[in-house]
Amino acid sequence: MTDQDTYMVYIPASGHGSRIRELAGNKPKTLLQVGEQTILARLLFAASALPNTQVVISVRPEDMFIERYLQSHDFSCAIEIKKMAPGGYLADLVRVGKETGYNEFTVLNSDLVAPLPDLLRFLGGVRRWVQEVPLVIGVTEPTPDQYNAEDIWLTPQSDVSFTVNPPGMQGDLMIANAHHWRPSGLQEAEYLLSQRPTRFHDYIARLAQQNRLVGGIPLSQAYNVNTADLLARAQAEVIAWQRSGNDTPVLSQQPDIE
Repeated sequence: MTDQDTYMVYIPASGHGSRIRELAGNKPKTLLQVGEQTILARLLFAASALPNTQVVISVRPEDMFIERYLQSHDFSCAIEIKKMAPGGYLADLVRVGKETGYNEFTVLNSDLVAPLPDLLRFLGGVRRWVQEVPLVIGVTEPTPDQYNAEDIWLTPQSDVSFTVNPPGMQGDLMIANAHHWRPSGLQEAEYLLSQRPTRFHDYIARLAQQNRLVGGIPLSQAYNVNTADLLARAQAEVIAWQRSGNDTPVLSQQPDIE
């Protein structure tokens, strides 16, 4: 990282959201409403609850919606907008890391909806992570209403360590779209991209083939809002979390993960 006391959260919001465009219109799907807030506001609210957080949001060059939204809302974390044409998940995060100077950072996908305590637990946990792994990911149990990003499943090796299942093999746990890239993972992703076009799924498949460990922090629920049905489910869940008091941001004091 550029500063040992500063942490970067990267929110990639330059995608087109084609599967949910009829609801989002011309706006990025991260500005869709869930509960009393947009998806983006929930992510920024979680990031703002931790000190010394720098948020970088990538948007399409022609997109003015997110900039205007941020101008009319206040968040206590520092926020930088980077206008860039989408080049793919891995290519974008390597580029952002290079341009900002961060060699380790957290990615919260712009369509991720999870309880605020879970997001804070994840963001706080990765800051204290000391075990040598290339990637720390949000881990959740599947439900019929959840979307398994790129059909990636995990097998636990301990409470905090997991192996990635080979493509096509299901398991008891799946990833949520919250990832923390350690320096070794970013270096490897950059190397692979220099050799050939590489997707996140390709990198995950490589980890599975090599039987390497990744870190995991549990999320009780997580929705990646890619369809109208998932948006409706996420909206209903946020209201239920808020009514039950399960959406109050509380950062648990977890020990360092060794």
